[in-house]
Amino acid sequence: MKQLVVKFLARCARLYLRRHKSYLIGITGSVGKTTCRTIVTQVMKQLLPDFTIDTSTKNFNSEIGLSLAVLGIQSYTPTVISTLRTLTQALWFGIFGTNHGEVMVLEYGIDHP
Repeated sequence: MKQLVVKFLARCARLYLRRHKSYLIGITGSVGKTTCRTIVTQVMKQLLPDFTIDTSTKNFNSEIGLSLAVLGIQSYTPTVISTLRTLTQALWFGIFGTNHGEVMVLEYGIDHP
């Protein structure tokens, strides 16, 4: 079941990215991803004031969390009701969501490509 949720969220995130053509900056590594993401975001906001720079408000760096960060979904709890609500939001944001960042700084804390 988890793989179906992961794949569905990933498709919605890809749909969103195709529609809005946001630039993505990915931070990865074994230590310091969250700190680096925060620093890169703040520096870019100062150096590029004409661009909308966005990052996740939480430490969303898993397979599920990465898609949630792209879509701008702020919370997720792995219960049946919450998962259904999140999948509905993901589909809505993937199709109709407005662009919340011309540049998105995200962190990847996953163990495979």
